[in-house]
Amino acid sequence: MKIFFIIGLVGCIGLGQAQAQAFYISKDFEKPGVTEYIKIMWAEHVSYWTSTNKKEVSLTNHHKGIAEDVSDGYLYAVSFPNSKKVYRLHQVTQGKEQLICTHPDGKVQIFEPLPILYYSKNFEKQGITEYLNYDQKSDTYWYYTNKNRNRKIKLIVVNKEQGSYKFPGGKSIYRLSIAGACGGQLRCIHPNGRTQYFKFYEWTD
Repeated sequence: MKIFFIIGLVGCIGLGQAQAQAFYISKDFEKPGVTEYIKIMWAEHVSYWTSTNKKEVSLTNHHKGIAEDVSDGYLYAVSFPNSKKVYRLHQVTQGKEQLICTHPDGKVQIFEPLPILYYSKNFEKQGITEYLNYDQKSDTYWYYTNKNRNRKIKLIVVNKEQGSYKFPGGKSIYRLSIAGACGGQLRCIHPNGRTQYFKFYEWTD
């Protein structure tokens, strides 16, 4: 089977600053079996949905459109539409990454970061979805498919500046670049010249 790979940097901003998009997850906090998700874009826009209601809800940001910058990340004060209750979010980006949510009643909920993930459907074969999981801390890329999620392959850097990578034991070079607005898509040029595009995974499936 022919295999692709890609490289992705979610943000267009430098290291140590907020990613363009960051996703967080919390399981079984309000109710057993319910998973909650939070998305933060540009340290400004905050959205919420759950595993039982996947319609994305935009939260009101009380910090006048931008997060408060603190030493280890960012602070937000948000509310649901038509509600006066304020949830305080601490997005920790230094050290152990997490999102700490303090509820209006004082309860504290921890959201863990979700992987930076891109996907491509039906490129090599119908029914096959290919993924690349980017680990920002270790600057590592892992490839897998929907048919073999437990067999993740670590990609090897050939020339990082040129976006050149290969698979372990392989000689074929793939060239990768960001396409679209700040990592919304990724472009992979295969050794035979074919071009493949991959979308940023939004975690709403």
